[in-house]
Amino acid sequence: MGFIFAYVVISVFTIGYLRSVFFVGYDMIKVDGQHYYILAINGDEDFILGKKMKNNDYFVFF
Repeated sequence: MGFIFAYVVISVFTIGYLRSVFFVGYDMIKVDGQHYYILAINGDEDFILGKKMKNNDYFVFF
């Protein structure tokens, strides 16, 4: 049981540490003449948009 716990904990920390190494790309959309990154899609009609990838001050719900 201890081995399984240690395996899971080490795996989680390894994946979390290596997550920044993996490439993550976001699609872009142009709304009202400004470009936004599509951060999430909720269903078929709702989008959560952001102007920057990091340190967003606000999000746009479209």
